[in-house]
Amino acid sequence: MRRGRGWLVLAAAVTIVPAGCKKQVVPDAGVWGMVDGAPITSAEVDKFYRTQLNPDAPQPSQDEALSLKLNVLDELINNHILLEKAKALGLQAADGEVEDKFTEFKSPYTEEEFQRQIKVRGYTVDDLKNDIRQQLSIQKVINHEVVAKIAVTDQDVSDFYNQNHAQFNVTETQYRIAQIVVTPHKDPGLRNRKNDDATTDPEARRKIAALDQQLTNGADFAQVAMDYSEDPASAGSGGDLGYVPESSLKVIPP
Repeated sequence: MRRGRGWLVLAAAVTIVPAGCKKQVVPDAGVWGMVDGAPITSAEVDKFYRTQLNPDAPQPSQDEALSLKLNVLDELINNHILLEKAKALGLQAADGEVEDKFTEFKSPYTEEEFQRQIKVRGYTVDDLKNDIRQQLSIQKVINHEVVAKIAVTDQDVSDFYNQNHAQFNVTETQYRIAQIVVTPHKDPGLRNRKNDDATTDPEARRKIAALDQQLTNGADFAQVAMDYSEDPASAGSGGDLGYVPESSLKVIPP
């Protein structure tokens, strides 16, 4: 499925079926659906369909396009029902909320790219703000009617975990670690390529600053470790400590 970069989120998280259906009528040509007597036209479906396409990707086949349009129709029907619910509950998005969301939506684009995206989709700024208003209003309904009524207890969490152990048996993240050790005392067992070993605190600090500068200038970490690290166990291998589980790592104060 070829979609653009997050232009519209038409789908509602839940589907609310109306309590009753009005008398069936034969729709006019070009009408793809009726919701409470309000028509959803093929032009409306096509308009929203274009917002979901990536203008820089190949166009979908005829079958893919039809499938996408049917999905859009289903989303428009759900949206209409939810927007009527928002109106009845007084949960319609305010102008200030719409403007804030519009600014957030537009921020990743340059003005030129934003105008290009609108143009290729046959959209206007007013169209986009109207869509944002609908999305915000629908989310308010979902929060009011669904999210606010969900209560998950500690027992629910425990029961789910106990019933789904296999889902949590995942491999722990590991990191490949390498180190350069500098100490303020001489180590008779030290073997680095430069035979460099700090013996006092001031010497250690000067050495750390010099090595840090080398690394900042692009020096190879492994080569610097082999030349200067004061860890007898890892200096010869470029400071390599291998893979270490995340749970074994400790936070070292600055």
